[in-house]
Amino acid sequence: MNRPSFHALLGLALIFGLVGFAPAPSWAGCKNSGGGGSAFNYGSEVSGSAVTICLNTSVVLPARSSTIPKVTPKVVAKVTPKVAAKVTPKVVAKPVAKVAPKPLTLADIRALMRAADAIKAKPIVVAKPKAVLKPKLIIKTPAKTVTILSTTPATGSAANGAANFSPDESSAAVSPSNNLSEGQTATFFSDPKVHFRLGSVLGQAAEVRFSPIAATWTFGDGSTASGARAAHIFGAGNYSVEVTITYAVSYRFAGQLSWVADPGQIEMPASVFVSVGDSGNLEAPPEPSTQAATPYLVSANCLANSRALGCL
Repeated sequence: MNRPSFHALLGLALIFGLVGFAPAPSWAGCKNSGGGGSAFNYGSEVSGSAVTICLNTSVVLPARSSTIPKVTPKVVAKVTPKVAAKVTPKVVAKPVAKVAPKPLTLADIRALMRAADAIKAKPIVVAKPKAVLKPKLIIKTPAKTVTILSTTPATGSAANGAANFSPDESSAAVSPSNNLSEGQTATFFSDPKVHFRLGSVLGQAAEVRFSPIAATWTFGDGSTASGARAAHIFGAGNYSVEVTITYAVSYRFAGQLSWVADPGQIEMPASVFVSVGDSGNLEAPPEPSTQAATPYLVSANCLANSRALGCL
């Protein structure tokens, strides 16, 4: 076998192996599917005298993407104006007039003294003009919205559950009595009714309905009959009479209007014991006693005088 063919066969074997180990359906605990959807599946299975209701729930949260707006607050920039420097006034003194040297007279001395007094006078202040303060400059930046994409991955959870439900036990009775004579008619009866069971599967309320569809009598002498009531005549002997009630099963969960029928049926038996005597023996006279006679002393013939002393 060449290598490509071998690899092809190996791949097919792996595929079939995976198919063989593929997960069972959601109602794997029960062989009969009842229905459901992607998140809620249910089924049932009858076994013996009980029905099992199976439930599977699965919750899948898909991946989610959300947009989160992020707002950048306004920015206000304050500009502080420059402060004008203090101005130091300049002192400008008047120049002293040059005097040609000459002999000082009294009038000249007085003139010099007056000039000195003039120099001591207040200086002339020349100030720079005051700086004009500009108003504060406020710069406002409008708010910005930034979109942030947030992604949440998909998550899922699943759960499986099951619960068992059984119908009422059957009953059997006979009339007029359990002790009958040969040839006497005996009437047997049972009283099956539609009844319900309530329960819970994985927290889901479930309701099961049991409906009687048949009643079969077996009298123990090879004879049978059907129906909730049956009459029979026995020969002498003891008999265990058995009745089997057959129930159809259906169920539903809370919120469902229609019933889901299970294809299986449940049989619930019951029995009653009957003893039948021989009618010929009942009518025959009693057999004479074989006990030996015991002598008694009597005062007279008891046949002629039954009240005589010693007569019984």
